[in-house]
Amino acid sequence: MSKKAKVISNLSWLASFFVLLGVVYLVTSVSRTKDETATQTEKYIHLAVGLGCMAIGGLGILAIRVYSKKFATSPEMMALTNSAKELTSSLMMELNVPVSSMKMDINYEMQVFVENDMLCFADLHGVYALPLSGFVDITRINKSIALPNWNKETSPKDEQYKTYKIRDNDMGMYTIKPYYQVNLKIQGEDYQITLPNYELKNFLSILTLNVKDQPKKRK
Repeated sequence: MSKKAKVISNLSWLASFFVLLGVVYLVTSVSRTKDETATQTEKYIHLAVGLGCMAIGGLGILAIRVYSKKFATSPEMMALTNSAKELTSSLMMELNVPVSSMKMDINYEMQVFVENDMLCFADLHGVYALPLSGFVDITRINKSIALPNWNKETSPKDEQYKTYKIRDNDMGMYTIKPYYQVNLKIQGEDYQITLPNYELKNFLSILTLNVKDQPKKRK
């Protein structure tokens, strides 16, 4: 692990530790407010320590975001990224994944293609094939969903993604609304695949399915 990567890892660990410690002290302070044997000073100390730890953890998270952005554009990180791309390409070739396959976020980044009446999803572990006949339709879910990371080479703030209202938070995660649920029925069993809103167009270019709205709940 490089020096910069170690700094990010250590900051992540420290930030998580202080946030957790802050939560513990805040919970304790709440319980002590109901404890008649605890002095007022003890109650304030636990509250102050809890808030202080949460503040330190928050600053740590902010520092990680700033440092990570600088690290992401460094020559060292660029070289590491290029090496990872070359390795991924080699593995995809060994798995006989066609060059024409489309890279998509399906729960996580996968190569998607059609072969022998099967819709195939390939990652570094292998190729997973589902019969085209098993795909039923797609449901639009009008709720937010969190993305643990951003896999695209283009920033989520780029013009092409503006219509999807992708938001990031202080924890480095992204949220989108709505998202889509690809519905399948295979051998009598129902299955779903979660699809980010920005991947719907790409998915439909590979497999044409009817897109419907989620049924409204009865009051």
